[in-house]
Amino acid sequence: MPNLGDVKSAALVALHFAPVHASHMIAQSKILASLGYSVTFLLDPRYNGFADFCSLGRVVWKKEVGNWLETVPPSIVLIANAAVGNMAFALKSRRRGARVFYLFHEPISLIDHRREGWKDLAKLAIAQITSIVTVSLSDQVLVPSRFALGSYWQHFGVFNRNARVMELLFDDEVEDEVVKRSLDSRANFSFLGYASDAHDFPAYIAFVKWAHSRDALLRFAVATRSDISELIDKDCELRALERQGVIRIQHGRVLSQAEMLDWYLKSYCVWNAYRYCTQSGVLPRAFMCGTPVLGVDRGSLADYVLPGQTGEIVSDGRDFPGILDALRKIRTSLPTYIEQCRKAFFESFHWQAGCPRLREIVNAGMPRYTTGILNTQSDRT
Repeated sequence: MPNLGDVKSAALVALHFAPVHASHMIAQSKILASLGYSVTFLLDPRYNGFADFCSLGRVVWKKEVGNWLETVPPSIVLIANAAVGNMAFALKSRRRGARVFYLFHEPISLIDHRREGWKDLAKLAIAQITSIVTVSLSDQVLVPSRFALGSYWQHFGVFNRNARVMELLFDDEVEDEVVKRSLDSRANFSFLGYASDAHDFPAYIAFVKWAHSRDALLRFAVATRSDISELIDKDCELRALERQGVIRIQHGRVLSQAEMLDWYLKSYCVWNAYRYCTQSGVLPRAFMCGTPVLGVDRGSLADYVLPGQTGEIVSDGRDFPGILDALRKIRTSLPTYIEQCRKAFFESFHWQAGCPRLREIVNAGMPRYTTGILNTQSDRT
């Protein structure tokens, strides 16, 4: 085996396609490049054309990963999301001398998703099993918030005690002038992202109907890759609101980055009143676009949603009068919220803000083990 001590090469691995992780990998690659690493992306082929990976490093598609690893072993590996292929890949990487980092986005118990449909539960169960094995094979596990770290200790710490916080990172995908010009086009209170029970999509739809019944004169939008055809077919009231132009609905396909950013820029507020949230990928992208969020004092949201600055907090997603009051506050002072959201993005979620933390993580000496559970207690910052 070659001596990798002086080789600074990094592999960013996403063997399962999840659109938002393209943005995270772009940001992480820029940090690693700034630290002197050469970067290779190991990707599911559905990422092809989704982002400009080739300008930032070499791209190896999923079917070629095994051969690549045998011939060009990296010094560090960052696994970006849950995938069945992660288990064998992490084991082979360790045998080739690489240090393995797993970015564990949702370290929560499967029971917390019990209200999801059976198809989603089956997918989540598979993801959780693969995550447990990947966690056990990793040198260090990276979770996206302090709340996520607490959940990790509770549900997964027995498999690997070496875990730290690493926020979800992005490059800036919107120019300042575009954000400034968007003020007059921000007409919608929007639900953006996966339409799940964990994100309390049913409460958002219920609020749309409630607000319209009270002549609140609000406009709404839904943009999601989830297929909600069954809901629309069964809900005649929702179909009527769509025909009337009260709500715009885009669903059932993956949106391009440009399309998604356009939905954010046409929103004066984005729904973040989630039932479960270790860290919302919607929140940093909303802040990037200068869009305040509606959150709840639950999970990680209270760390980032500052009332009067980056959004408003309500007691619950079913607190409809409270939500209406919050939206009125935001619309009254929208330029202030836009400015503060952009500031918060650069302070917490831009890749340059995450550079010192990731540098510290990858440069630190990592405890190694052969089998079983790590006995080392990590720095819980």
